[in-house]
Amino acid sequence: MHKATLPLLTHCPEGLPAEAYFAPAWFAREQAGIWGQSWIYAGRLADLRAGTMRRVKLADETLVLCRNAGGDIAAFHNTCSHRGAELCELDEKPLNGKLITCPYHAWAYGFDGRLVSTAFATPTADFNKAEHGLHKVHHMLWNGLIFLSLAETPPALAPDIGLNALDNWPMEDLANGHSLTLRVSGTALATPHDSPGGNAPLMFAPAKIAELFTALDAARFQIHIHAIGDYALRAAPTPCGPRCATCLMRAPMPT
Repeated sequence: MHKATLPLLTHCPEGLPAEAYFAPAWFAREQAGIWGQSWIYAGRLADLRAGTMRRVKLADETLVLCRNAGGDIAAFHNTCSHRGAELCELDEKPLNGKLITCPYHAWAYGFDGRLVSTAFATPTADFNKAEHGLHKVHHMLWNGLIFLSLAETPPALAPDIGLNALDNWPMEDLANGHSLTLRVSGTALATPHDSPGGNAPLMFAPAKIAELFTALDAARFQIHIHAIGDYALRAAPTPCGPRCATCLMRAPMPT
């Protein structure tokens, strides 16, 4: 099992200036340098039904993520090349057959982004459809998870746990069972372990574990604590898997 290690500090580093937490210029740098250049998780493939298009916000860009009837996915900037209207104006909606059709003037694009039809418009003789396709966005799948990147040349995907850490788990066959939204005050920590029925990060403050227990439905959820700052929330009575043998404790169910 891959185990991430953190370097030991040789000195106390200088903290960030206050404006790093509120200044628009810092936020813009993070949007461009991190969210605009990295692979960003955009959902599970199993949750994007075939024949569906979904609106996705990434950095300052609005994208459209599509899955055709054959199960293939594609991603584009959510902008029609005709008048700039949103191709997907809803959070999610069905594809128009095999085409991505703009709701404004019905220009239609193939699943590869090519302009297929200008509907009722009559193009001039010098109009070249090949120059008016959609702007593609890089996408990739890893263990049934969809990642998008706005970078012109995306970096190699390099998850902290390693590319092969989940090879013995049927990740692509998992289905979401329940979702749970927690509102916890205090310092929040993201833990990349299983949420109920899936593998999305779970966020909460260790100092507020009691509040977390209170929020859980005793008939459906349980918490396993593997190490300090390492928690797994699973749908009861689902066992914790191979790691259960190393659990430090099993959190008591709320009453």
